[in-house]
Amino acid sequence: MTTARTPRSSTAWRVAAAALGALVLAAIVRLSWLGDDAFITFRSVENMVAGNGPVWNVDDRVQTYTHPLWFALLCVVRWITGELPTSSQVLGIVTSSAALVWLARTIGTAPAIAFVLTACLGSRAFCAYATSGLETSLTFLLIAAFVAANGVPDPARRLARTALVAGALATTRLDLIVLVAPAIAANLRGVPARAAIRALAIGAAPLAVWSAFATVYYGSPFPITAFAKAFCHGVPAGELALQGLRYLQNGLTADPVTPAAIAAGIVLGLLRPGRRALAVGALAYVAYVVKVGGDYMQGRFLVPPFFAALAVLGAEAAAARTARVGFAMLALGALAFVPGLPRTTWFDGSVEPFYAPGPDGIVAEEIRGQWDHGILSSHRVESVFGSHGATLRAPDLDRPMITVWGSMGWTGFRAGTVAHYVDPWLCDPLIARLPIADPSRWRIGHFYRNIPAGYLESLATGTNVIAHPGLAALWDAVRSASRDPLWSAARWGHLWDLWTGRLDAGVADYVATRYRTPPRIEVALADFPPPPQPDTWWFVWPRSHSAQTGGLAVRLPEATAARSVVAHVSPGGYEVTFRRGGATVGTGRIVAGHGPERLRAQTVAVPADAGAIDTIWIDGIVPLETPYTTIVGGVELQR
Repeated sequence: MTTARTPRSSTAWRVAAAALGALVLAAIVRLSWLGDDAFITFRSVENMVAGNGPVWNVDDRVQTYTHPLWFALLCVVRWITGELPTSSQVLGIVTSSAALVWLARTIGTAPAIAFVLTACLGSRAFCAYATSGLETSLTFLLIAAFVAANGVPDPARRLARTALVAGALATTRLDLIVLVAPAIAANLRGVPARAAIRALAIGAAPLAVWSAFATVYYGSPFPITAFAKAFCHGVPAGELALQGLRYLQNGLTADPVTPAAIAAGIVLGLLRPGRRALAVGALAYVAYVVKVGGDYMQGRFLVPPFFAALAVLGAEAAAARTARVGFAMLALGALAFVPGLPRTTWFDGSVEPFYAPGPDGIVAEEIRGQWDHGILSSHRVESVFGSHGATLRAPDLDRPMITVWGSMGWTGFRAGTVAHYVDPWLCDPLIARLPIADPSRWRIGHFYRNIPAGYLESLATGTNVIAHPGLAALWDAVRSASRDPLWSAARWGHLWDLWTGRLDAGVADYVATRYRTPPRIEVALADFPPPPQPDTWWFVWPRSHSAQTGGLAVRLPEATAARSVVAHVSPGGYEVTFRRGGATVGTGRIVAGHGPERLRAQTVAVPADAGAIDTIWIDGIVPLETPYTTIVGGVELQR
């Protein structure tokens, strides 16, 4: 893309550009924050630096981050500074600022630079995602580099440079290739075939090297989050597209400058041959965002096309008269402060923010993230890797604690290496390969899944006790891929099964027959005694049974009258149903509170009029939106 240069700008415009630049920097620093997803990456970085490998749970080779190049950069920063929560925000500030400086140098004229900075200042998404701990600031820098490389006059050199930057973008986040692919295709014109092949090969080398490493080390070139969010959720494409349109609508309501700048950049770029390819890329990326349903983070997926559109708008402003540029700046300023937009909460750090997703499932996560983790927040909470490890570790435990939790980036980061987290939304290597549990209940970015019966027990014992043969075969393959020696023949045999789809029919049968309508697991009362000692870890107790998927049916040897039942359970809530002859004769409830995953005795009274009972049903109360562990380690009758 080429830019026209106007005569030297006046001093007033240079002063305005400098002042606006300072304001943008101040807004980025003031609004610095960390998202919960960033802590998922941070946990892997900490494990990498500690010598455990680029993993999330130390006992699983699973890729839970989507941005390999950003991950590598964070590893370097962590090694230098010794911490991540603050350093990552500083890195975001520096990288985003460098991107703006680079884009400004490409644009060249002070009025055009002032216009671009006005758009940045008015964009809620840009100012927020300049930090966040995610890869977006690096995306800004690489887009600025791509725009600069696209202005190189010589076709062969232009292709070589843009291909190299495109490869870095794809290694930062794979879907960013959609944004720059049209420009790469356009740059092939006028380049000899041999030179073009060489340039494309060199540009693709970083992504190819990473994909090869990930395939060998993790067993897949794609992160597990891609399986969870894109490959396996089972949501119809039409429903996702409707959600994607809601995402755009949310942007128009909450942050009108961002979509307005994107639209203007696309329309104006399509009218200019030298800027058309970048405009087509921005349009293609917006279409991709709609196709995948957007994101639960307000504005996050709009900032890459926004920054690309800024390059187009900056070039247009550089070629326009200053009066038009000034009018456009006033229009942007007015649009940024439309009455009724929730900007007071965004800027106000004196009141603790509370937010919940609306009907569209989208939230302004930066509001809470700035309060909890912002560099200038007076309410910052401690974010130290493993800071809760002492609480979770115990002298009698020589292995990671196994626990279930969702939305657990920060939770997992503070737990450190002493806990193996089963995250049914994103990070678990088995559950992420299953579809959503309830087709009528899902939130974008949070595809709720059931934990299969027998899975927690399999993790605890190391023995595959999953009853359904199709799912048991999948767990054998996944476990081998993530835990067996890298070059073992068994592992590569299981990887072949995963890659070729040989296990798909068995998994489909499990989903059709057991997953969404799980059968109740029958256990004889005689299988439980003796009861565990108080505060026994559930995953070291051999008679532990999960109660959250289908529930348990504890069979008594004969109908017996009892005053109460003592259940040895992990923290959580439980429904207890007393039955006789196939009919319910009474109910009760257990509320075991919260805490480490230890079994504690809880007593629930049998209703006086229940009479003799022959079966006790125990069901974990586990909402899909807030999964946690519910384990029964023993049942006793008190007569």
